[in-house]
Amino acid sequence: MSYFEPSRRPFERRRLGSWTDLLDGLRRRPPRQQAVAVLLLAVYVAAAAWLCGAGWAAGAWTGGVVALGLAGLALLERKSAPLASRIARMLFIAIATPSVLVPAIVFVAIGFWLLISLPLWLYRR
Repeated sequence: MSYFEPSRRPFERRRLGSWTDLLDGLRRRPPRQQAVAVLLLAVYVAAAAWLCGAGWAAGAWTGGVVALGLAGLALLERKSAPLASRIARMLFIAIATPSVLVPAIVFVAIGFWLLISLPLWLYRR
């Protein structure tokens, strides 16, 4: 058996880091883990909204709407005809990218703020 025989495929390309790979991975998970993923996304978005100055209720509402909207698009992507599935996947990507990156930017900004202000506050005391 040769190393470059097609059945071995040593350098097989995968879709690492893609939204499509994420959707495929979530589809293979049990329903309980899918629900936990949606709940964690809702909490993640809600916490970032709260840290930006929104109230608890507004943050929870925002997180819930984003998470349920993305869950609905993922379900639509899985159950629809090919054209509707592609449209749902593009909408999922268009909504999921900012809904994941914007809270991450908020958390990093608050982390840097704490990194700078906490030692100064402790030094003053």
